[in-house]
Amino acid sequence: MANLLSVDINNVLCEQIAEERYNAGAYMKIAGILEAKGLNKLAKHFTGQIEEENGHAKQIYDYIVDLNGFINVESVSPVITELFDIVSIGNLYMNTEIATTNSLKEIANLAKDENDLVTWDFMMEMLKQQRNEYAEATTFLDNAELCGSDWYKVKVWNDSISE
Repeated sequence: MANLLSVDINNVLCEQIAEERYNAGAYMKIAGILEAKGLNKLAKHFTGQIEEENGHAKQIYDYIVDLNGFINVESVSPVITELFDIVSIGNLYMNTEIATTNSLKEIANLAKDENDLVTWDFMMEMLKQQRNEYAEATTFLDNAELCGSDWYKVKVWNDSISE
């Protein structure tokens, strides 16, 4: 059966799987830091993000397999960043979501350039999901900036989250 994806699109989709897995690792790092500080409600948000990112990787995997593509996922880079306070956590969260949004846009543009409207449509669906994640990251960073480096304010924020 023929691969319905171009080699270039197949490759960037496999790279996106690795990026989604990297994001899951970044959110695991954040969740661990927050849980270690007893900020379990904030940590719970990031454990949910881990599941979402792994879900995105699986969606892309399924898409490639459905179109008889090949799976070649590179190793996931380690998350190397120091997270000193809630603002640095918020910045990592925001930067991760911005990078993902840009990457998905690049794949959509490549698909459009190749007249691969099936992949373009798939990327549009992924970008719709991404919009919600970007909004969540923006809200998180806004709240983090209000707290600054004051972990007591972060605790108040954590405690105000309803379950």
